Amino acid sequence: GLPPDVKSHNLALYAWCSDGAMQNADRILASMAAAGVAPDRQTFEGVLQACWYARDWHRAIDVFFDMEANHPEFADAQMWNRLLKVVYACAAPESTLEVAALMAELGVVPITATYTFILQAYARLGDGDAIESVLLSMRAAGEQVTPKTMAVLANGYANGRHMVAAEEALEAVLNSGIPINQRVRTVTAFVHACSRAGDLPRIVRWLRRL
Repeated sequence: GLPPDVKSHNLALYAWCSDGAMQNADRILASMAAAGVAPDRQTFEGVLQACWYARDWHRAIDVFFDMEANHPEFADAQMWNRLLKVVYACAAPESTLEVAALMAELGVVPITATYTFILQAYARLGDGDAIESVLLSMRAAGEQVTPKTMAVLANGYANGRHMVAAEEALEAVLNSGIPINQRVRTVTAFVHACSRAGDLPRIVRWLRRL
């Protein structure tokens, strides 16, 4: 048969999307190196996704900067945001903001997803002043502050257990006239955060709002 190429390695990389994803990614990277197969953009996207499944943001940072050093053509805004996704998912808001600051320092132009992760991180930290500054920057860059933006803030505040601020953002979402399915998703995310905090009264109160 034909020798394995980057496409076949990438298929194997994406086939594993749960427990053990990081170990599988390591095996595939080792196999590629042994076979002299150069990774492509999809390879690095797959490895970062494996880091997300493994909740291993330290490894994600190592992978990203190794990629940036050896394949700088892949280190665009989209790939930076994949890194931000991993770091934020690991409940590391300070590190999320450090990555975002490095993006800005290197001149990487933020996109909507970038602002989303930054807002979530500041909300998780309960830093309302920083959030207002980011919202101003978004507007100046032509980004719209939408009900989805407020839902992001509600989720971030709730995950940081800043429940009063989360409820204020949630009220803004529900008062914006969004469709019922979006209302349900937003409130459900908040209720899950309340559940993790053991806050039954808030769960009951917000479920009644649906």
